[in-house]
Amino acid sequence: MWLCGLAAHLNKKTGEVSGLILLIGDTYMNLKLSPPWVLWYRDVQALFQYDSDVRVIFNEEKPELILYVEDDKKAYALMQLMPHEKEFGNVKLSVSVVPANKTANLKFDKKPITELYETAFKGNSAFVAAKEIEGLFATTVTYIIFRKQVVQYFSDNLGDYYGNRSTLFQTVAEEVFEPQADVYFCTDIEGSVFCCM
Repeated sequence: MWLCGLAAHLNKKTGEVSGLILLIGDTYMNLKLSPPWVLWYRDVQALFQYDSDVRVIFNEEKPELILYVEDDKKAYALMQLMPHEKEFGNVKLSVSVVPANKTANLKFDKKPITELYETAFKGNSAFVAAKEIEGLFATTVTYIIFRKQVVQYFSDNLGDYYGNRSTLFQTVAEEVFEPQADVYFCTDIEGSVFCCM
């Protein structure tokens, strides 16, 4: 006999959905769904999982996301690339980048976008390169290229029966960074580049 049913409870304080029961056939699965800002934190954590200079901390009480960065130049680049605040409906997630050397005298002069991404992902094995190409009508198009590798991490958003998210680094970067005109995240495929625009 095949039955499907859903029942859930929303905690208004934390925004967490719990007690969701998915009944298929004779088996059921009890899931605890996280709010979207927790899922975004997991995206950020997955993007920097191969970078020993970046540590991602999530404070669920505020809510606040903090990136502790050992390399001051990398911290400076991430300060410019990461959103300072991310909105999820009526919840605002504060995003901070904290350099290891808090007294570092970093100059906030204008740097090319490719240089910022190369600095931000220096030492991260998921990153391949950042390239600028002259486009039509005297515009410059920037491609941020990631390694062809599936990244998998816990994501309880009902997209996967087992609560995993399996995707490419390109897709995770598109979720994490603010959209910018003429900046595209791509995957390196045997010498050529695949981009979804």
